[in-house]
Amino acid sequence: MATKSAFKQECETYGLDLEGWKIYYFYSNKSAINDEWGRIYIIKKSLNDDKDLPSLVGMAGFSVKSFCGTTNRIMQNLDKIKSKYNAVWMFCLSEQIRAMQTKACKERDEQNSYDPEIELNEKIGKHVNKLLDITGLTNIHLIGKCGGCGVLLHTFVQDDEKYNALYLGVPASPTDAQLLLTREWTNKKFIFAWDVRDAYPFQWSSPPSPSNKEIEKYRLTMSKLKGTGNTVRLEEFGEGEADEKKYHEIPDELFDLL
Repeated sequence: MATKSAFKQECETYGLDLEGWKIYYFYSNKSAINDEWGRIYIIKKSLNDDKDLPSLVGMAGFSVKSFCGTTNRIMQNLDKIKSKYNAVWMFCLSEQIRAMQTKACKERDEQNSYDPEIELNEKIGKHVNKLLDITGLTNIHLIGKCGGCGVLLHTFVQDDEKYNALYLGVPASPTDAQLLLTREWTNKKFIFAWDVRDAYPFQWSSPPSPSNKEIEKYRLTMSKLKGTGNTVRLEEFGEGEADEKKYHEIPDELFDLL
């Protein structure tokens, strides 16, 4: 995606209309193509002029398709959040980062260890924190889906003042969530949500565990969370027959809790 127009066209193929969004991208040394990180896009939709409100910054899975699906889900729920945030920002990760993920997942499977994937999430999470410094945002609520959850967990722990809430829908590997136990937190919001019909088969357990079975692992981790004044909620929504693909998205109900 070398140009903004090409980026918009690819998004349109997945049903995402970026009308009303501002499109930015990050680069270094005046070249995104040769940079290790590639061209990382971030889009912004202003919601109101109240600068005292936080900004909602999101990241979906690593693919453009996942980015488009989650951005559409947020757009469908704007009425629930437009009075709570001054703007919504969404990251779309680069081809180079997707190649890093492919390599890390291959190493994970070969080594029968999640360390390569966790190390990549940490690397990306730290880089995302630096990119958000460039935006100048100082009061941020993070919202993630699937692979983006793993990255944003690592972003969240980089700055205790800048990040004040972490919302995860369809959370990724529960191993990353153990990061939150490395310190005490004060007046933070941690709200994670699943659609109980989401049976997407994650590969980090043996046998593979469907997404809707991961909540107990998170519940155990969050029960050990230390600090004061924090909001901690793990919620399950939906009813009916499970499906591996149909419900693999942030539940609409999560936006009622932001």
